[in-house]
Amino acid sequence: EIKTIIHIPNTEIIINGNNDGKINLYSYKNLSKIGSFPKEHTGTIRSLAYIKNSTYIISGSNDYNIILS
Repeated sequence: EIKTIIHIPNTEIIINGNNDGKINLYSYKNLSKIGSFPKEHTGTIRSLAYIKNSTYIISGSNDYNIILS
């Protein structure tokens, strides 16, 4: 179940966080999964943020961790 979603500006990439602790990347142009981050959270992903002009995503979870991926 998807709990949070963001779009990376100036790209076709959408990133979502799930209740199983996974973060997935999708192309909205062809609606296909293009990748994922290694599962680092043990709880539901509650928030995602993109660091402008970088390749980093910050995620927050019910496991009380904030992870820079």
